Order: sequence, then structure tokens, then C-alpha cells
Amino acid sequence: MGVCGSSPTAEKGCQPRAEEDRDLLKKVQRKESKVMRRARKRRSFTITLKDDNEKDDGDELDDPGTWPEIVCAASSGTMPALKAALAKQDVDVDARDPRGRTALFFAIDRGDRAAVEALCARGASGDVCVDPKTGVAVFNGIHLALVSDTTPQASICTALLQSPAGCDANVPDCDGLTPIMCAIKQGCPSPVLRALLAAGADPCTAVPLAHATIWHLACSPASCPDESDRVRACSVVQAHVNANAKPSAGPDVDARTCKADGRQTALHLACMYGQFSMVKFLITAGADPLVTNFDKQKPEDVIGGNSQKREPIIRCLQNAPSLALRQAPSF
Repeated sequence: MGVCGSSPTAEKGCQPRAEEDRDLLKKVQRKESKVMRRARKRRSFTITLKDDNEKDDGDELDDPGTWPEIVCAASSGTMPALKAALAKQDVDVDARDPRGRTALFFAIDRGDRAAVEALCARGASGDVCVDPKTGVAVFNGIHLALVSDTTPQASICTALLQSPAGCDANVPDCDGLTPIMCAIKQGCPSPVLRALLAAGADPCTAVPLAHATIWHLACSPASCPDESDRVRACSVVQAHVNANAKPSAGPDVDARTCKADGRQTALHLACMYGQFSMVKFLITAGADPLVTNFDKQKPEDVIGGNSQKREPIIRCLQNAPSLALRQAPSF
């Protein structure tokens, strides 16, 4: 399965037995990087930085007694302790725990805006988590703010974007996703999208190798389960593009993914997963319902779901303005 999750097997409703499912999981895990493996839980962001044959030293890594004072203060959520640590002249505001996390990491994850602003005022780096073995950034503060359940996203993102050190609004995480891509996938509130766009976030970037645009990510089954949130987020981006540039300067609504992902357009994915609201948005944005994928299928050919979902999607595709323009007589 590729970035967009367009697995034909999943669409056929294949339900492997529990034993086969475990075997598949083991195969996937063996293929993952042994150097950098992020935890599956959304908020943990715990980095496993050990080979499979190495001794598990997780308890030692997670012992706050081995952490720098400023990181301990931020992780505990005690503002007086954090202020005391910041008041020291020799404090390293970007000191990291053994897993490569800074004080700003914990302040963001706790949703503590006061702590975030205090650290940013001292020039805290936006690279809140790095691989301690290589020093390569895993993600920046905005990525963390966008996926943390406890974070007031708009206010935290604004504070990070306006900080002296600043968080780059276009830097990708280790999966190749920029902050605006993450925001679209999460169906983040409109103020978050507007803050990112105002800070120069580029909505036209695509996931490396997979060639997936923000429209593809919005239609992915791995995205926010609330389709209306994703449509609203996409509408904010489209309105920004229309207000500040020619519509053609925005993300290519008919862009296709890489060959491994089946050369699917976002409209293919929206139809495949029976997402009527996304189909309607893409058609309104100018998507062409006649573009074919690698298997020479039009979006109408891959519509999934029951008849109640299929019929309105088919009508929406047949009434597409781009289709009407193609069929209009020329004079």
C-alpha cells in the first residue's frame, strides 16, 4: 500500500485471518528502518533508536533523572521551574533528552502556550525532535502541534511561526509531509490553515516519490475520519489560492500519484472510498472525471461503497463543469 492507501486488496474486502495478519505485520516491521521507528500512537512520538538485536534500554532513556534541567522542567509542566531554568545564563534552551527531544517538544505536547512562548522568546529551535545518533530532524514543532490531542493548535502554531528562531512552514518531517500536508490530513481548524498559509506554506508541494498532493492526502483513508473537516480544510486552501494567485497556480487537481500507487488522481481516491463531499469539492475545483489511472480506469469506474453512495457520486461526475466544457460544441 502506498502513501494514499489505494490498495486494491483492501477495496475487495479481503479479511485475512488473525495469524496471516500477524505474519503480515511482522513482514512490514522488518522492512521498517531499524534506526528510526516512530511509535504508532499519535501523541507518543517516542523514537526507537536501537537495532532489533540491541538490549532494550527504554527505561534508562525515559528516566528524567538523566535529562537536562530545562527538559525536566518542561516535561513536568511546572512553569516556575521552567522560568528558573531559563533564568540561568548558561542554560542551553535546545538541550535534549536521550531520545532527542527538547523542552519545546514537551511544552507543545502538553499544550502549554505560556511555556511555548517563553522558550520561543529565548530562541528555541523548531527542530523539537532529532535522531540522537545522526542529528537529523525527525519533525519540527508544528508537526507535533498538529497531531497532539492536547494542543490548542492555532495559538501554538502561531507562536511557533512568529518565534525568533521560527519554525519553517515548509520543512518536511521524516515521512516527507510538510506542515500543511499534515494539517489537511488531520482536518485541522481553519485558523491553523490560515496561519500556515500566511507564514508562506506552499500548498503545491507533493510527497516525494509518491507524487501525492494535498488533495490526494485529503482523500486518503488514513486521514481524519471526519470527511467534512477535510473538505473544510481543503476549501480554506482553495480560497487562499483563488484570492492570492491564479487558480492554475494552486495544487494540480488532476495530478496523478506514482506508478506504484496506480497513477490515481485525487478524484479516483475520493470515488474509490465513496467520499461524496470530497468528490463534490474536487469537481467544483475543476477536476476532470475523464482522466484515467494506470489501469485505464476513470474515476467512475472505481466508485466504492453501496448504491446509496454510488448514485450521487455518479450524478456529480456526470454533471462536472469540466465535462460540460469538453462536450460543448465549438463555433
